[in-house]
Amino acid sequence: MRVPTDGRVLIIPDIHDKIARAEQIIGAEDPAHVVFLGDYFDGFDTGTREARRTAAWLKKSVRMPDRTHLLGNHDAGYMTLNPELACSGRTAEKERIISKAGIEWDRMRLYCWAGEWLCSHAGLSARLCRAEGWDAQEALRRADREMHAIDDRMPPGPCLAAGRSRGGTGEVGGMTWCDYAEFEDIPGTRQIFGHTRGDVRHVKSGDTEHYCIDTELKSYAILEDGVMEIRNIAGTEAGGQ
Repeated sequence: MRVPTDGRVLIIPDIHDKIARAEQIIGAEDPAHVVFLGDYFDGFDTGTREARRTAAWLKKSVRMPDRTHLLGNHDAGYMTLNPELACSGRTAEKERIISKAGIEWDRMRLYCWAGEWLCSHAGLSARLCRAEGWDAQEALRRADREMHAIDDRMPPGPCLAAGRSRGGTGEVGGMTWCDYAEFEDIPGTRQIFGHTRGDVRHVKSGDTEHYCIDTELKSYAILEDGVMEIRNIAGTEAGGQ
């Protein structure tokens, strides 16, 4: 999937129930299109009240034509009751609330392209591709298939599974679970993702580049005229490299 890039594209990382802050950013930037990198639920200090608000917001937001919503590991745990997709923070009461919200999960994707930038929740690591014997294009085809095959019983495939560093069994996590310590650039590919909290991390070598921008929503990205820029929210600090 490619999002339109004939105007300003706003890329918002992990929300974790901070929906008011996300909407504040959108209002301030007035983008032509918004890409959300996933993890809408399970704030570290939030509960059922926030889950209900986030679910109601997400139900409306996924239907907006100028917004693209990607799936995070915390969202997959509510999209299905599959125990292998459960994350920390998930509770039976949250499951009940979110399942009744009427969210159209099939409107979400595991990844999208914004110009030459591959956007996903946790990044597509070259280590995953090597482990599975895939090139990048085959990995993305597999990601599409896995997204459509999610159910309550079948174990998640490599694109949705966690690696050992996040409690899984694989060498490296997939596009919803890859820890930054597991990430390795794919030559010739530019990527932007969240998932691993910390300061903004930026690595560039020729036409290979990535940003990891999960800063507890203290920063976000703007793609305009082919240029990627990281911006910090006023009153917060998010370092960069």
